[in-house]
Amino acid sequence: MASILKYCFGLPEVAFEAGAQLIAEDAQRGPLFILVAGTVEVLRDGVAVAKTDQPGAIFGEMSTLLDVPHTATVRAVSDVRVHIINEPNQFLESRPQIALEVARLLARRLNEATTYLVEARNAHQSGDYPLDVVSEIINSIAHGQGAAR
Repeated sequence: MASILKYCFGLPEVAFEAGAQLIAEDAQRGPLFILVAGTVEVLRDGVAVAKTDQPGAIFGEMSTLLDVPHTATVRAVSDVRVHIINEPNQFLESRPQIALEVARLLARRLNEATTYLVEARNAHQSGDYPLDVVSEIINSIAHGQGAAR
């Protein structure tokens, strides 16, 4: 992800103090953030699902690409510096190298999620995992419909 930073030369950079919220879950789509320095955590429904200090990490991309409200909260764990891209679609369209990196990132996340779900389904089928909805979720993902609610 650090290679993304070389495509960000000249972009605005903003500092946030530890504890600051960069993105609020369910907030309307906003800017794209690219981490320059510091550590952030990602929370979904109040549960920490990821933490990163990797320069070049991107936040807000799902909301941008899907044109939906933010799906998670991003909060600074330490003081952080980020590039802020206020026109994220235009930015990604003008920088195919970054768009490709975002596609790779999303593909890795999807692979991890489906791998986990398959492992959970297999554990459930062997009686080791008590989730009746795992097969339904996997089938929904496989058919491009998203998880049933």
